[in-house]
Amino acid sequence: MTQEDPEPRRESRLGPSYLTRWIAWDVWAVLIACVLTILAGIRFDIVEKFYIFTRDHDDWELDEFALVFVTLSVGGLLLSLRRYLQVRAEFRRRAEAESHLEYLATNDSLTGLANRRAFMKRLGACLDPADTTDYAVVMIDLDRFKPVNDLYGHDIGDRLLQQVSERMQAQLKPQDFLARLGGDEFAAILSDASGDEELDRVVTRLLRTIAERIEIGRIVCNIDASAGIAFVHPQTNLSVSQILKQADMALYSAKERGRGRHVYFDEEMNEKATLRLALEADLGEAIRTGQVQPHYQPLIRFSDNAVEGYEILARWDHPDMGMVPPDRFIPIAEDSGLINELTFTLFRKVCEEAQTWPKGLFVSLNISPVQLRTENIVEDLLAILAEFGLPAGFLEVEITENAVIHDVEEAAIVLNRMAEAGIRLALDDFGTGYSSLHHLRQLPFSKLKIDKSFIIGMEDSPESRKIIRSVLSLSNSLGLSCTAEGVETESTAEWLKEAGCGLGQGYYFGRPSRQLLSFDADGAPLLDLSDVKNAPAQDEADTALPKPKRRASNE
Repeated sequence: MTQEDPEPRRESRLGPSYLTRWIAWDVWAVLIACVLTILAGIRFDIVEKFYIFTRDHDDWELDEFALVFVTLSVGGLLLSLRRYLQVRAEFRRRAEAESHLEYLATNDSLTGLANRRAFMKRLGACLDPADTTDYAVVMIDLDRFKPVNDLYGHDIGDRLLQQVSERMQAQLKPQDFLARLGGDEFAAILSDASGDEELDRVVTRLLRTIAERIEIGRIVCNIDASAGIAFVHPQTNLSVSQILKQADMALYSAKERGRGRHVYFDEEMNEKATLRLALEADLGEAIRTGQVQPHYQPLIRFSDNAVEGYEILARWDHPDMGMVPPDRFIPIAEDSGLINELTFTLFRKVCEEAQTWPKGLFVSLNISPVQLRTENIVEDLLAILAEFGLPAGFLEVEITENAVIHDVEEAAIVLNRMAEAGIRLALDDFGTGYSSLHHLRQLPFSKLKIDKSFIIGMEDSPESRKIIRSVLSLSNSLGLSCTAEGVETESTAEWLKEAGCGLGQGYYFGRPSRQLLSFDADGAPLLDLSDVKNAPAQDEADTALPKPKRRASNE
């Protein structure tokens, strides 16, 4: 597919046309001078008078003077010709350099596609009121591209981008326009987008060709892509930036829904984006003013119903919106760079409140994938513990498999430092990731947490019960403790107890609360199950801090 020039190029002062005019002017000047000289010579008989003058003044040796004059004239002519050729070559060199700069200004140097600047101009041209064509703007972002860069290096990543761009070009029509906006993000302007079925086929074909196996030397790369689509209708009132924003919101929605798919923009996305911006604007202040508070959910021993510890969950009581679910504001905290401030602020609050707790309890805190790449996170957590005189064993850090899968080696460095300092480590959502056994072998976990998707509904699922028994057997053989999430009924608790599970967590034992369970005179927690045996199913909003909502990603 050829990329059309997004705008007519202005004529360069160093271009061929300018050079031609410059040469023509010089030629005309010489010709005019010659003609004037000849006319003057004819009018005044200069040649004849010079001949007579030289004959009458033979002793002046004017013939030699004439020879010198002619010689100098020829030499000057040759010098002028040489200088002309030099200037012509310089003009050509400068014209080529300027043309190259103009190319770089509108094209991506890696893939040869149009760049963001050219794309914006081309999209602006599509908004011409005289243009009656329906266009579709497709934002395309590669999934799982960052692991390729991290694992194989940027050279392999660049070659992958080149292959992907070539594949996409081959799938589009000559009148379509493809650009690389930056990183692993592409955008296309598709013409004749009036038929949804045809547009679906085109975009599906684009995503499928990206997902095909890519070989770079001996390296095999498997990636896929997500796409967001917005429409440009004739005489639209939207600006270029607004259309791009719509396509970007649709792309974000596609990634939230599982990636490897395309999603069309609708107004509901705009409402969500507006809400997200409002929450993002308020979140920093909410953290600093204490609107976001820790809630505690008990971790119960099945053997005697004793409380061993509590998982920390974040709750945001917004003054205007009420309770904001964690699956809304935790991703915002991650994307906006507030996740560390949120985590450390809440953990400091927990440590402060723990000063009045009985001895022997611990708290469980989720760490996001973003935080594993944060410098000094181990030292910051230990500093908070030391500030309140609490031992490292008071803290248990929960890590999901998704947090370590992209860079196990980097995660191992951080987690080993935590383990060496005495911080407990638990592998959360066990069984839902991609390489659990590999992680158990490489990383210093002391606990497995069985994901609630296996626990909820296990009574009606023999397969879930088999998986749970296998996990329990594995944890016992490796010397790891095991916690079951999502315990909601008495029968589930009894089955897990009989199966040998150590700890349970869920609405059967207690909802997340600002207040801990009450304690007896000896400091032992009092657990009354009489009011919770018929607790409703666990709400998805009750996710731990700062466990993000599961969504497929890359940087």
